[in-house]
Amino acid sequence: MPERSDTFHSILLCADRSSEAQVALRKASIVARYLDADIELFACDADHAWAVAREPADAAVRAELAACLAASHRYLAALRGSIAASDLRLSTRATCAATFADGVAERVREGRHDLVVKNLADGLAADLALVKACRVPLLLTQPRPWRPAPCIWVALDLVSGDAAAGRRAVAIAKGLARDCAGSYRSVYSRFRSGDVDPARIDERASAAGLGLAEQELMILEGDPRETLPAALQAGEVDLLVIAQASGTARHPAWMRNDRSVTETLLGVDGCDLMIVPMQRCGSVARVVRGSASLREDASDRQG
Repeated sequence: MPERSDTFHSILLCADRSSEAQVALRKASIVARYLDADIELFACDADHAWAVAREPADAAVRAELAACLAASHRYLAALRGSIAASDLRLSTRATCAATFADGVAERVREGRHDLVVKNLADGLAADLALVKACRVPLLLTQPRPWRPAPCIWVALDLVSGDAAAGRRAVAIAKGLARDCAGSYRSVYSRFRSGDVDPARIDERASAAGLGLAEQELMILEGDPRETLPAALQAGEVDLLVIAQASGTARHPAWMRNDRSVTETLLGVDGCDLMIVPMQRCGSVARVVRGSASLREDASDRQG
């Protein structure tokens, strides 16, 4: 058996109490089994932000939050029991935060997780907020299960994307395809006539350190907001990996965090999306004041 890739070691599964959370857990379990990774089932309640922001010494507030955390742990226990997981290393964690994205960002920092998995939410704004806050690769899942040998693609930005994030995205896509016994392909959309010359795409990819084989690269002509969704559905792709850029003016619009191809790809029926963040400096967003004491009430529960 080939050696596993050194891609992910600790997975944070964000459970939002929807029926799709179980599908997300199953996909996280597939990755964990192939990579021998841990999974933490995580619930973050933002409905009680008003209580978190108040003085935690207030007995009534603490009772309200304790009841909230207890309900979250009951849900996580039920979610864990919904899958066969005797061969997995699972733990649970619950907390309250001002926003869901803040809670996830803080837990990633504390728990040193290197992959976040979450089912797509009903509201696109919530998913985009999580994309912006997440400092590690984020896998957003659709209800459709992966095929036994998943089809995994990576979308390239050879013009102005972050080179390190691009290399990381390619490495993740290749590693997952290999470890999950699936197929791999890279895809590049030439947005304008002034884009990279087709004859120099392989040269540009090599210069970026992407290490692509000729047969792995598919070149699309046109706006990726149109060409990528059509290609993904035609290719019956299970997972698309993209490198998320910073959203500043030097990056093309389709790689930003605003209304862009990222938003379009979140709506591609049946195809999961993994977003690899650009490495940034500075501290992550903190959970609102009072949460430090609450984390004592939301301790890890090993399975």
